[in-house]
Amino acid sequence: MKDRFKEIIKLCTDNKISVNDLIGHFDVSASTIRRDLVELEDKGIIKRTHGYVMLNPEQATEESNEFKTLYMAKEKELIARYAASLVKDGDIVYIDAGTTTSRIIEFIAAKNIMIATHSLDCVEKSKDRNFDIFMVGGNYKKKTNTLVGNETIAAINNLSVKIAFLAANGVHPLNGISCPDETESNIKKSIMNRSIKTYMCIDSSKFNQLKKSKICDLKGVNLITNKKVKDFDYSLFNEVVFVDELI
Repeated sequence: MKDRFKEIIKLCTDNKISVNDLIGHFDVSASTIRRDLVELEDKGIIKRTHGYVMLNPEQATEESNEFKTLYMAKEKELIARYAASLVKDGDIVYIDAGTTTSRIIEFIAAKNIMIATHSLDCVEKSKDRNFDIFMVGGNYKKKTNTLVGNETIAAINNLSVKIAFLAANGVHPLNGISCPDETESNIKKSIMNRSIKTYMCIDSSKFNQLKKSKICDLKGVNLITNKKVKDFDYSLFNEVVFVDELI
């Protein structure tokens, strides 16, 4: 993905921005910026209106994989690298669907491990690695490229997992950790119940955000994130790793 795409998304995150401001910011031609904006709009990530650009309002419900892959990409890589270092030889690992969690597979150095997942992205990234893969069944959900539903939860409930890495879309000091979809939140709850140790892998842009379906409270959660968010109280977490501080 183009670095300029990622920067455009960041500039649009808090408010709309004019096309002329983008041209000046990147010091490129108007035609170059317009081509970028057409491609981002075709992917459903941004909306253009009267010379301005903003994030697609539909992203407020459940973001597309295209959007999530582009946004906070470097931060997600750092989180994934640290998470991968926690996997030991012989572990049974559950990797949740998500653009941060799926990247963990790229950096796992441990041997003789089994990866369980309901994410087709995770399976695709694992195919060239020497891992045993357990693909959890269910109904196909195109937007997240996952298998979901009662069959998925039933299969997870029969697993015994050493370590799990979960994704989420919102972290709120009062309402805990959440995601936009009840089916996904139920899957995450099942994974937590079947794993000896679970880590939430959540970048800082998700903090002070609240989504529809609660996964769990903050109390007792093990968190891997990129940096501290100002004025956020981390004391309820069981364990917190800020990967920016490890660089």
